[in-house]
Amino acid sequence: MLKKGTAFIVLVGLALVTGVAGAQDTRPRPGTKGTVSAFEADGTTVIDVKWCARDRNGAHDYTVCGNLLRDEVKTRMCARGPGLHSWVYQISDNRPMPTSVYCR
Repeated sequence: MLKKGTAFIVLVGLALVTGVAGAQDTRPRPGTKGTVSAFEADGTTVIDVKWCARDRNGAHDYTVCGNLLRDEVKTRMCARGPGLHSWVYQISDNRPMPTSVYCR
C-alpha cells in the first residue's frame, strides 16, 4: 500500500499529465480557412500566419488581416536588404499567389 504523501504525488502527477495531453495547439495553421499566410518563395517555408477576425455578418475579414500581414512581411523582407524580394501569399485555403516586394 502507498503512503498518503506518495499517493498524493502520484495523483498530482497524473492530473498534470492529463492536463498537458488534453491541451490543444491554438496556433493558426497556414493555408486554412480563416487565415492569411505568407511563405518564402519556395512555397513551403512559413514566414507568418494570421487569424482573420469575423465581421458582423460572420464572414472572415481577409482584407484587414491581409493588409496587416503584407505590411509585416514587407518589414521583414526589407530588413534583408534593398532590392526585389519574392514570397508567396495565401488567403484561406485558396491557391497561393506569388508576390514580391521592392525595398530601397
